Amino acid sequence: MGKKIIYILFLFLAFHKGQAQINDPFLNAFEQASPAGKVKLVASKNFEDIAESYHVIKDTLDKIKKLVYRNRQPDKLKFLFDKIDAD
Repeated sequence: MGKKIIYILFLFLAFHKGQAQINDPFLNAFEQASPAGKVKLVASKNFEDIAESYHVIKDTLDKIKKLVYRNRQPDKLKFLFDKIDAD
Protein backbone atom coordinates (compact mmCIF):
# COMPACT_ATOMS: atom_id res chain seq x y z
CA MET A 1 0.00 0.00 0.00
CA GLY A 2 2.89 2.38 0.70
CA LYS A 3 4.17 2.01 -2.87
CA LYS A 4 0.79 2.99 -4.27
CA ILE A 5 0.78 6.18 -2.23
CA ILE A 6 4.27 7.05 -3.45
CA TYR A 7 3.22 6.47 -7.09
CA ILE A 8 0.10 8.60 -6.66
CA LEU A 9 2.11 11.37 -5.02
CA PHE A 10 4.68 11.23 -7.82
CA LEU A 11 1.97 11.43 -10.50
CA PHE A 12 0.30 14.33 -8.71
CA LEU A 13 3.56 16.26 -8.52
CA ALA A 14 4.39 15.55 -12.16
CA PHE A 15 0.93 16.70 -13.26
CA HIS A 16 1.15 19.82 -11.11
CA LYS A 17 4.58 20.70 -12.52
CA GLY A 18 3.32 20.19 -16.07
CA GLN A 19 0.42 22.56 -15.46
CA ALA A 20 2.71 25.18 -13.96
CA GLN A 21 4.71 25.44 -17.20
CA ILE A 22 1.75 26.92 -19.11
CA ASN A 23 2.04 30.28 -17.34
CA ASP A 24 4.00 31.60 -20.34
CA PRO A 25 1.84 34.12 -22.28
CA PHE A 26 3.32 32.93 -25.59
CA LEU A 27 2.39 29.31 -24.89
CA ASN A 28 -1.12 30.34 -23.84
CA ALA A 29 -1.59 32.28 -27.07
CA PHE A 30 -0.13 29.36 -29.05
CA GLU A 31 -2.51 26.85 -27.48
CA GLN A 32 -5.57 29.01 -28.16
CA ALA A 33 -4.70 29.81 -31.79
CA SER A 34 -5.92 27.95 -34.85
CA PRO A 35 -3.32 25.89 -36.75
CA ALA A 36 -2.70 28.74 -39.21
CA GLY A 37 -2.63 31.18 -36.31
CA LYS A 38 -0.01 29.06 -34.56
CA VAL A 39 2.23 29.21 -37.61
CA LYS A 40 1.74 32.98 -37.95
CA LEU A 41 2.42 33.49 -34.24
CA VAL A 42 5.70 31.56 -34.30
CA ALA A 43 6.81 33.19 -37.56
CA SER A 44 6.20 36.64 -36.09
CA LYS A 45 8.63 36.07 -33.21
CA ASN A 46 12.42 35.99 -33.19
CA PHE A 47 13.73 32.55 -32.32
CA GLU A 48 15.67 33.97 -29.37
CA ASP A 49 12.37 35.15 -27.87
CA ILE A 50 10.76 31.70 -28.03
CA ALA A 51 13.81 29.46 -27.67
CA GLU A 52 12.81 28.31 -24.18
CA SER A 53 9.30 27.40 -25.35
CA TYR A 54 10.23 25.89 -28.71
CA HIS A 55 10.72 22.35 -27.41
CA VAL A 56 7.10 22.40 -26.19
CA ILE A 57 5.61 23.53 -29.52
CA LYS A 58 7.96 21.76 -31.95
CA ASP A 59 5.86 18.59 -32.33
CA THR A 60 2.69 20.59 -32.96
CA LEU A 61 4.43 22.68 -35.60
CA ASP A 62 5.77 19.54 -37.28
CA LYS A 63 2.24 18.07 -37.47
CA ILE A 64 0.85 21.29 -38.92
CA LYS A 65 3.71 21.45 -41.43
CA LYS A 66 3.01 17.92 -42.66
CA LEU A 67 -0.67 18.77 -43.12
CA VAL A 68 0.14 21.99 -44.97
CA TYR A 69 2.44 20.27 -47.45
CA ARG A 70 0.23 17.21 -47.85
CA ASN A 71 -3.08 19.04 -48.35
CA ARG A 72 -1.85 21.80 -50.68
CA GLN A 73 -2.51 24.68 -48.34
CA PRO A 74 -1.89 28.31 -49.38
CA ASP A 75 1.67 29.25 -50.22
CA LYS A 76 1.67 31.89 -47.48
CA LEU A 77 1.78 29.16 -44.80
CA LYS A 78 4.59 27.41 -46.67
CA PHE A 79 6.48 30.71 -46.79
CA LEU A 80 6.00 31.12 -43.02
CA PHE A 81 7.34 27.62 -42.39
CA ASP A 82 10.37 28.46 -44.51
CA LYS A 83 10.87 31.56 -42.37
CA ILE A 84 10.57 29.50 -39.16
CA ASP A 85 13.02 26.90 -40.45
CA ALA A 86 15.50 29.62 -41.43
CA ASP A 87 15.54 30.96 -37.87
